Amino acid sequence: MSMFDKRSAKEPSDAGQARRSQQASPAAKPEPQAVAIVGPGINVSGEVSGNEDLFIDGKVEGTIDLRDNVVTVNQSGEVRANITASTVNVSGRVVGDIVGIEQVVLTKSAWVLGNVIAPRVNLESGGKFKGTIDTDSVEKAEKVEQKEAQKPKASNQQSPTQAAAPLAAASVKAEAASVKRAVPSPRESAART
Repeated sequence: MSMFDKRSAKEPSDAGQARRSQQASPAAKPEPQAVAIVGPGINVSGEVSGNEDLFIDGKVEGTIDLRDNVVTVNQSGEVRANITASTVNVSGRVVGDIVGIEQVVLTKSAWVLGNVIAPRVNLESGGKFKGTIDTDSVEKAEKVEQKEAQKPKASNQQSPTQAAAPLAAASVKAEAASVKRAVPSPRESAART
């Protein structure tokens, strides 16, 4: 083959066109799944839903519903919400119920207060968990969720955040009481002199 052979000159460009058409066709290569990140300085309050995997390094309060995706609560993440996802990985703090369509993984740094429903649950040694684990079926959990959604919301129902609020208020009152004791009132100061 010589330098000026037309066949050898066409072959690379034909191969390049074939590669470009394969890249352009969506059936040839699936796109990587999008990922959403709640960074360490972000606070989210409300309902989170969508079609992306979710990584939480910040704070989320409310409801997380990503049934076809993965939710990961990293070590710095704090969640006060019920979570429903295909797979839930927890390394941070979660107050609320967790429903994993496929599985739930609680790592050694996890701290969870709530119930876990999933066909497969992995609790690593060292992980903190208080609640119940149900591995019967996720269908059962979905039925319970549907019934809960159909019920009219009463004003006396509490979210996980509202349930924890009295504890936080009590600790603030205790702190305030200790501050009051540490600083004498003007009468106590006058009485000491």
